[in-house]
Amino acid sequence: MKKILVATDGSEYSRRALKTAVDLARKFDSEIEILFVIRMPKEYDTNIYNYQILLEQIEEEGERTIVATFEGTDLIGVTLKSKKLHGNPGNVIIQEVENENIDLVVMGSHIQEFFRAGCDDYISKPVDLGVLQRKLEEFIARQEA
Repeated sequence: MKKILVATDGSEYSRRALKTAVDLARKFDSEIEILFVIRMPKEYDTNIYNYQILLEQIEEEGERTIVATFEGTDLIGVTLKSKKLHGNPGNVIIQEVENENIDLVVMGSHIQEFFRAGCDDYISKPVDLGVLQRKLEEFIARQEA
């Protein structure tokens, strides 16, 4: 396990996921990538100046989110890089796994949201990326509905 991806939203759940990833990285001498996916609003002012300001604000929020994820975690001795990418989080995470040959994805979860959404599904291991992408798209569609 040489590459671990931690997808973050800056929450306490993401900080816990990072701590787990750090423990694993130390054990297996792995590199950690912190990923924040910038999801552009569906609607925005068509004025290019307003769009640029919005994009800058979202980029700054992404940087604050990544920094917040680091809070309270001892990162000494761990190789770490961070990325901010644009797009649909599920699609971007899957693409990043493929592009960077990620061995493990560690994500925190807002477990209460999952219980409300229903925990009646699973993905068998080893994970088929096509199945994972479809499940993530279905989950995101339910959240946006």
